[in-house]
Amino acid sequence: MSSRIMRSQAVRAASRPARALAPSSARAFLPARTYATQPDPTKPTSDPAFDSASSKPPGGSGNTFLYILLGTGVAVGGWYYMNMDDGETAHRERKRHEEELKKKGQEALDAGKKTAQSAVREGQEGYDDAKASGKAKLDQARAEASSAAQRTESTLSSYKASAEQKLHDASSKAEQTYSDAKHKVDETTQSWGEWVGSWFGYGKQKADETKKEGAGKVAEGARKVEKEAEKRT
Repeated sequence: MSSRIMRSQAVRAASRPARALAPSSARAFLPARTYATQPDPTKPTSDPAFDSASSKPPGGSGNTFLYILLGTGVAVGGWYYMNMDDGETAHRERKRHEEELKKKGQEALDAGKKTAQSAVREGQEGYDDAKASGKAKLDQARAEASSAAQRTESTLSSYKASAEQKLHDASSKAEQTYSDAKHKVDETTQSWGEWVGSWFGYGKQKADETKKEGAGKVAEGARKVEKEAEKRT
């Protein structure tokens, strides 16, 4: 607003001398009045046509040049003042834009720092969560592996105990069978020996053969029992 007022005042000040000096300058530069022809004494000087022709002002080429010169000076002064004011305004605008750019750049830098710090913080939190989750999964896997190992060991121990028990049972059964068979052979041998002994010594020989045969069968039965026990284990 102030620049417009100052500009208008400068224009008025520059144009005021031109208006003031125009009449005097025009009078100063008016050429001397001359006649193209000498007056004719026979013609009266009060001829209306002559008077009207002679009363016309001469060509205004000098005034026109003066007006052009003054107008050019005013235009140059106004242009210089306007450009000078525009230069100051442009300088102020440039400074204002620079300040705005600096401010926006600082804001962008601060925002970038905040974003980077937030990203680092989120990354650290994600790393801690992943680390805790990985540790929990590792502990769980170790616990499951330990439990599986214990179950396997318990199963193997159970199988081993069962196999040992079966072997012991088979051995006991085989020994009992052998003992029973031997006892029966002894009883049979004794009864047959007594009965056959009464017949001219034939009973003793027959008893020995029967005893041997019975012992062989018992031994064979014991071997079968042991083989069956080995197959089961």
